[in-house]
Amino acid sequence: MRELSRILLELKKLEPTIHNLFDGLKPKHYDQLVEATKSVANYDTVNDTFDSPTFAMNISTALKQCCDIAIHMVIKNESSVETASLKTMINLLQSNWRFDVSGRAGNDLNLIKFNKATIVPLATDLRLLKNYLLLKAGEAVNRLARNAADANAYNTLLETVYFRVILLNRKRPGELQRMFLRTYESSEIKSGEYEEFEEVITEVEKLLIKI
Repeated sequence: MRELSRILLELKKLEPTIHNLFDGLKPKHYDQLVEATKSVANYDTVNDTFDSPTFAMNISTALKQCCDIAIHMVIKNESSVETASLKTMINLLQSNWRFDVSGRAGNDLNLIKFNKATIVPLATDLRLLKNYLLLKAGEAVNRLARNAADANAYNTLLETVYFRVILLNRKRPGELQRMFLRTYESSEIKSGEYEEFEEVITEVEKLLIKI
């Protein structure tokens, strides 16, 4: 909603007759929509670059969704003219947007990714995190042993176990969130089956595996 609001504010500056986003979703305002997007994404006309390429790429999806919502609204009012106009705007977004906006923005985004430094955590930091989680989990278990109704201790234990599984599995939180408990319990540790693998990794990588 914030992104669409920023687009609407810029559209109003470019075309005072536009009072709401529905007015701006007309094919005759497509060029103004492109200019508004470039303005919000801080497009540099001299260097042909976007300061916010992600915004420039993603806003077209939100605009197409708005067109779909608007189509459902006008269909209920039996307005075939407005329906055709909105479908034309969707076609413009699908066919022309990549040439007018997202193509350049995609190149800028890739360039940012290429130049972005990847920070890898040190083995000592990972070990420090592991020891901290074990300490907090042990404290929570002791508190629950004394008082099984201690909600704070239970939440602490839950969080430490959750973080330890993420650290072990090297997965995103969403993937862990969908994992079944039986899947985790049935997993096997097969550390001796990859001798060839262990021969080619460095000592630091071996240390990371053991953490």
